[in-house]
Order: sequence, then C-alpha cells, then structure tokens
Amino acid sequence: MEEQVKQEIEQMKCLNCGTTLENEQEFCPKCGIKKGERKVILCSKCNSEIQIGQKFCPKCGERIKLENKTVINSVKNKYQRKLKGINKRKSGIIIGTIGILIILAFAFTKISPRIFISTSDLLAQGNYEEAYKKAKNEEKENVYYENAIAYVSSEIIESYKDPSSFELREAWIDKAEKRIVLKTAGKNSFGGITSSYQYITYDKEEKKYEVYCSLSDLDEEKTYSFDDTSDKIEKILKNVARKTVKEIIAKDSYKVNSKIISNINHLATQKLLSDVKPLEETEATEKI
Repeated sequence: MEEQVKQEIEQMKCLNCGTTLENEQEFCPKCGIKKGERKVILCSKCNSEIQIGQKFCPKCGERIKLENKTVINSVKNKYQRKLKGINKRKSGIIIGTIGILIILAFAFTKISPRIFISTSDLLAQGNYEEAYKKAKNEEKENVYYENAIAYVSSEIIESYKDPSSFELREAWIDKAEKRIVLKTAGKNSFGGITSSYQYITYDKEEKKYEVYCSLSDLDEEKTYSFDDTSDKIEKILKNVARKTVKEIIAKDSYKVNSKIISNINHLATQKLLSDVKPLEETEATEKI
C-alpha cells in the first residue's frame, strides 16, 4: 500500500524539476515541461546528462553554464550517438531533425535564462547586470550594493600577498552618504592571516565606488616631530577615516546581511570577481 502511494506521488511530480503537479495539469507551471517528459543537456567535460537547473555535473563536478554552445553541442552529441546503426536512407531525415533541434536549442538558451534562472542564481554567477534587470523593484537596491562590494573586492584581493586567501568577513553600508566599509582578511608575506578595514567612497565623476584607504586597525595614529609633511598628512587623513569607519560600523542598521557576504566569497573562490563591472547608475539607482 505504501509503495503504491509512493508511486502515485512520483507520477504527480514533474520529471524535470520535481514540482508536484495537479491531475489536470499537463505542463509544469514552474519549468513549462510536459508531464512525463524531461529536458536534459550534456556535460561539456564528460558528456553525462544534466537536468536543467543543475549548476554542477553530478558525475565529474564540472560547473555548468547554460550557454548557446553548451546546449547546441549537447543536441549534436546526443543525436550523433543515435545516428550510429541507422541506415543512410534515414540519415537525411535525422540530420534535418537535428538542424531543427539546434535552432530550438538556440532559441531556448536566449529565453530560458529570463524564465528559469532566479535573481539569486544570477548573483551567485556574478551576472549583476542581468540580476538587476530581473530583480523586483524592492530587490534592486540590494543588487546594486552587492555589485559595488564585489567590484571593490576585486581590487582589494590584489593587495594581498596570496589573493586566493582573500575572505570578506563583514560589510557595512551608509546609503545616505554613499559610504561602504569592508572588513577583509588574507595571508600576509609571512603566511599569517591578517585582517583590515577598507573605507570606500563614491566617486561622482567616475560614477563608481572606490577604495579610499585601507586600515590595519582603528587605533588613532600619533604624529611626531620627525615625521615629514607627507607622513603627517597621511596620518591625519587616515585618522579622519578611522573615526568615520568607527561611526559606520557602530550602527547595526548599516550591516550587510550574510547572504551578500557569502556570495562575494563564493565569487572570489571561483575567481570570478575580476570579471565584475560596476553597474551604471540609472534613474532607479540614483534614488537609492
């Protein structure tokens, strides 16, 4: 009896995405696939079948990117295997079918990202431009500032002796004054882990966020009589920055949620931060 109930439940699920279907639903409301059918692509590395929506190959671990080339090659490979053993008289029909499927696959790759990929997935890929377009109005602010943090993080990484050791630990945003504070960590030249604060300001002319200075600690530096003029000026400016940073991080409302921190660290691990470009200000972001 339990086995029969289990089989009935499985029959009511979409084979492609696992969504439970009503009896009268012939197509899945989530992914659009017909009941009883499953759409797959092939891993570009090992040719294993991968369901749409999977980010990594379950067999070899290769990262899956739903690009035109991936889907088209999947269609080619799948049907080239089927062509073996089919007589030449039928080959022309099959090849024509492949051509149609390739065209459909190409159209699918153009349409599917906007339909099936969520804003969260796009952010995890570092595709901020598409994420901002897809985001709801109330989500756009978070996408805009996550992009700003990702962009400046790509510059901060290069300042570490071992860029692969970079870790974003905390972040704060003063939206009214367009100021950001990051607390990052990484290995120094001796192999030890050190942390520092980065004070980031908005450049109105360049229309992007930039690192104003990096602070190893928030203790005020003293100036001495033997300091030359440039050293004194640098210490004074950094002390002003320290005071501002302490004011910003003291406000809980400025603290960035852990999901954004996790996304940035994921992109750093995947070495995707260097590809991040700052979002251009639009009428919507200017109001933020």
